[in-house]
Amino acid sequence: MKRLLTLLAFLITFALSAYPLKSGQTVRGTTVDAFTGSPIIGATISVLGSNPLICTVTNETGEFTLTNLQPGRWSFTASTVGYKTQTINNIMVISGKESVRTFKLEEKVTNRADVIVSNTHSKERPLNET
Repeated sequence: MKRLLTLLAFLITFALSAYPLKSGQTVRGTTVDAFTGSPIIGATISVLGSNPLICTVTNETGEFTLTNLQPGRWSFTASTVGYKTQTINNIMVISGKESVRTFKLEEKVTNRADVIVSNTHSKERPLNET
């Protein structure tokens, strides 16, 4: 019985060592409106040059967390509808140290042509009849 338990413990240890654990670092932070300081919900934070693409979306308090980044220099972008995309380049991700960043996004004003809404339906006939 003791021999069987020793063999089982050896096999479990061997199996776990065959699959390396992810040892990447974490980058976290917030995304806020540059003018008001209000958190921006649903902004996409991406790691440029990562393959496969590493990205996340900010939560209801504008916070984000990117995990399993390998140590080195990385560039990050923050983007969402209605704001200019912001890029922070050459952020050093150091082994054993969590990096904290804040994205301050500026509003993006877009001028569009006028939209004209018109109705061509006759009010004498119901909408649900063809």
